[in-house]
Amino acid sequence: MKKKLIIVNGAPGVGKTITCRELQRLLDRSVWLDGDWCWMANPWIVTEETKRMAEANMTFLLDRFLNCSEYRFVLFSWIFRSDEVFSHILDRLETTDFVLQKFTLTCEENAFRDRLEIAGIEKDKIAGCLESLRLCETTDSVKIDTTQKSIEKVARILHDRIKP
Repeated sequence: MKKKLIIVNGAPGVGKTITCRELQRLLDRSVWLDGDWCWMANPWIVTEETKRMAEANMTFLLDRFLNCSEYRFVLFSWIFRSDEVFSHILDRLETTDFVLQKFTLTCEENAFRDRLEIAGIEKDKIAGCLESLRLCETTDSVKIDTTQKSIEKVARILHDRIKP
């Protein structure tokens, strides 16, 4: 079986992290990388230099996992607000021998706003999260609506579409 790179995209708070944690449990011989792990800094500074560094970190780790014979599935979760951002990372990979599957987790806006409020997201940041939700939905990917679905259900939907 050819190795699969599974992208799980979505706005902050839509459920990428917890869904990937469950999906990784369902997929035998899988590894999961969260793009945020490549750029956790205090303070979080967004400049051209830090963006290049984060993309280089992601590319390096993805290449290493994709080249490791022990794993069949490489899960990568991050916020891709445009196809251009994803292409920029994908085009830098040295590894090309894999099947790519891209998913975007979505949610109805009112339910998403409720989730963010329950999670304690500051009101002034909710508008930015909603804009990210809209932008992520424009990407070329399979959309999975998480509204009123359990994490287990969303992970199972992804698992079934990946067809291990």
